[in-house]
Amino acid sequence: MDLIRTALAFIKKDLLIMVSYRFEFLLKTVTSIFSIAVLYYIGKLVDKAEFPFLQAYGGSYFGFIVIGMSFSAFFGVSINTFFGNIRDGQLTGTLEIILASPTRLFTFLFSSALWSFIYTTIHVSLYIFIGTLAFDLEIGRVNIFAALVIFMLSILCFVGIGIMIAALVLVVKRGESAVKIALGASSILSGLIFPVDLLPPVLQKIAHFLPLTYTYRGLRLSILEGHSFAQLQGDVAVLFGFAVFFILISVIVFPFAVSAAKVRGSLAQY
Repeated sequence: MDLIRTALAFIKKDLLIMVSYRFEFLLKTVTSIFSIAVLYYIGKLVDKAEFPFLQAYGGSYFGFIVIGMSFSAFFGVSINTFFGNIRDGQLTGTLEIILASPTRLFTFLFSSALWSFIYTTIHVSLYIFIGTLAFDLEIGRVNIFAALVIFMLSILCFVGIGIMIAALVLVVKRGESAVKIALGASSILSGLIFPVDLLPPVLQKIAHFLPLTYTYRGLRLSILEGHSFAQLQGDVAVLFGFAVFFILISVIVFPFAVSAAKVRGSLAQY
């Protein structure tokens, strides 16, 4: 019950903030329409070249890039939300108060990030809806169960990584910029813009150690080609392993980082 009450309180707070900035939501919607239109015409140009690497994903670069860009938003929010909330709490002086309250540590982390995931889900759904309605994005063969499994395992991976970065911010105060650059590069290597098969062999080997590689491939195949859970069990197994690993590490390192910051008296410093 405490978790539910705390989560609802955070959602209410963030919702009120969003309502007070209605123009931002409108601006993001207009930006989404513009960006998906640009991707549509880029896709038309790429499709004329008839690249063989697109055949596995239905032969359409527009579908390939839209699915990649849509779900990369969840990767971004998972990475940015946790350390962003930590940073804001340090800057406003509320972090030390919250962590000194009866609220459990992971209740705070979960609740503070929940609205960001809800908002991103709304935004991504709108993005895909616009693509299907106005730009002929074909997702009629989607395997919902397989896509949902890939999606949920990926979110767990990203959440674990995000909490680890938040722990880093607590301890060293800086460094998130370098981490974001590294994560952006990993998105490219994982197949955000083009398939991993087009990379040089050395980079392909690196891509096999990145969870996003399996996220992008699994989501594209399940949504665009309707691949089943059985067909994607290799990607599911790898993502499950990544999810367990990152969640376990984050559960260990974040309390340690908080304890270290309390000992040094630097919870409120940034």
